[in-house]
Amino acid sequence: VEYPVVKIIHSVDELMAYYDANKGNDNLEHNDELYSVTTDSFFDAFDRYDEAYFENQVLVMVILEEGSGSIRHKVDTVKVGTDGKLHISICTIIPECGTCDMAQWHILIEPENGVDVANETEVIVDIYAEYQ
Repeated sequence: VEYPVVKIIHSVDELMAYYDANKGNDNLEHNDELYSVTTDSFFDAFDRYDEAYFENQVLVMVILEEGSGSIRHKVDTVKVGTDGKLHISICTIIPECGTCDMAQWHILIEPENGVDVANETEVIVDIYAEYQ
């Protein structure tokens, strides 16, 4: 797999299909021991995405793999460029000391109402690092 992986979700059914297809491969369930107070699990985020959400919005999922579970991410900008594509800027926050476990992150991004992204080729992801 070449990261980042981008998935565009247009409906609750598509979100549930992704969850059902990947719940055995990834830790998408809620687990109090793995998630900090500031991080929702993939499963916890489901409540925010109902039919009303998808009436005028899509959900963009960016999947990243990191060499340490201590690495965090912050979405800086989400905007449509002059090329008509959705540009997403993500900061990878790398701590001075990290753990030696691999981690895969599902970053759920909510573009503005009315931003229509038909498929993954219409999304450009720029990732940069910040060391702490």
